[in-house]
Amino acid sequence: MRIAAIIPVKNPSTAKLRLSKVLTQDLREKLTLEMLKDIIVSITSCKLINYIVIVTPGEKASIVKEYGKNIFLIRDEGKGQINAVMKGIDFAQKTLQANIVVILVADAPLIGPWDLYEIVRKGYVWNSVVLAPSDDGGTNVILQNPPKNIPLRYGRSSFKKHLSECEKRKLKCLVYSSESISLDIDAPSDLERLKQSGKGTYTYSFIREVFKN
Repeated sequence: MRIAAIIPVKNPSTAKLRLSKVLTQDLREKLTLEMLKDIIVSITSCKLINYIVIVTPGEKASIVKEYGKNIFLIRDEGKGQINAVMKGIDFAQKTLQANIVVILVADAPLIGPWDLYEIVRKGYVWNSVVLAPSDDGGTNVILQNPPKNIPLRYGRSSFKKHLSECEKRKLKCLVYSSESISLDIDAPSDLERLKQSGKGTYTYSFIREVFKN
């Protein structure tokens, strides 16, 4: 069994515009990379996942390669997040011979290796999907076994849409929920929550340094 994690990463220089009132473009760019570092460390600490595929239009994401092994960077052609993920899945299947994919958002830095372990453990059954919802009704992690069980959705209602797709196809669908996995960083209020519960992460240290005064 070969398992690949797929992470679509927007160009760091244009990411997190909703934080522009509290962070400059340079700081938002650094925040994007710090969050990605945290996710990479958690994935590499979960021994059940063999490969990491990052799909991004920017070159700066390559700095995370020093934080783990078997990390592959794929060029995003700028056709949207779903297309980026599908490109990563195709690479994982054809080049890495992956049987299972775990798709993660790039802005949920508190996802822990224990979260990923439980998600993978739940998803070992053939024709299964595991969904981890975000606080706003989105989907922060989705495991597919095999990799293209259901069409992907993004946005605040994506969790319900994924559930509906599983029901339509009569697939085994399991839900994994935890406080650490549900927080994605989009608004200033999310940074406040991170400061309360993110201690020990690169993102926490970065935000504490930025707002230390």
